[in-house]
Amino acid sequence: MSEPTSAPTERVPTANILVVDDEEDIREICVRALTHAGYKAFTAPDAALAREIIAREALDMLIVDIYMPDEDGISLLKYVHQEQPRLPAILITGYAGTNTVMDAIRLNVHEYLCKPFTVQQLLAAVKEGLE
Repeated sequence: MSEPTSAPTERVPTANILVVDDEEDIREICVRALTHAGYKAFTAPDAALAREIIAREALDMLIVDIYMPDEDGISLLKYVHQEQPRLPAILITGYAGTNTVMDAIRLNVHEYLCKPFTVQQLLAAVKEGLE
């Protein structure tokens, strides 16, 4: 009698991703999509809390809203870039200006996602940015 063969296991993505956005709905959508895809997601509603999480967690990627009330996403990325210049990031925004694009290029921003974006767009950008 032959032994049963096991089916090949699918590689589950593993990465720690921080989502920083002042809109609760956006954070919730991102976290649901990321955790469903196998990633570990952290959230912050503002740059201050994001800095605390960045200091204590080993992150593999940032997803950051450009326009937030306390500090904009570019400023936060400049802070992160000083310590972790190779940490990939995705910017999410309602619109992207020329100055923002130039700053983003220098800060290892992998992609812009314009609101509203789909879960498929988010996951594709994350997968590509982590590769």
